[in-house]
Amino acid sequence: MTSKADFTPQEWTMLLLAPVQTGMAVLLSSSSGLIGTAKEAMALYNATNKRVAQQYPQNSLIQALLSSNNDQEEKHVFQKVKAYISDNKARQQVKPEALQTCRNIALLLSQRVPPQEAEGYKQWLMDVSTKVAGASSENGHAINDAERMTLKEIADALGTVQTPAP
Repeated sequence: MTSKADFTPQEWTMLLLAPVQTGMAVLLSSSSGLIGTAKEAMALYNATNKRVAQQYPQNSLIQALLSSNNDQEEKHVFQKVKAYISDNKARQQVKPEALQTCRNIALLLSQRVPPQEAEGYKQWLMDVSTKVAGASSENGHAINDAERMTLKEIADALGTVQTPAP
């Protein structure tokens, strides 16, 4: 059973940050307008809050991430989000940072977590990203080409399959 004790504080922070980074990478991959961006931001919040743990009852890593005391790590995550929102240079870095985080996580999980649990965590990241992409339609498409490409890049970086788009 995977727990917070199985990881360093930096690794744990990275595991908490990854769904936010991947969601932000999708959100910032194209302009959705004010309303669309708000819908995508709300989808990101809803896909990463503590209630989500109920959707993954068999995955002890997701359970631990969403139910552990993560005050220090969450502070770091919120600082990153604040930078992504308020700093244009940080916004430009969110996608490359998210993809590198995904590559690092794929390696970390392969070394420390049972394969089924690792795949479940990766699928959660894809679910988060896909929910963000599908939260607002642009030009009549639920997921536009830029979002679709970002989803593919995230899946490739994780070494997993892409969640089917809505």
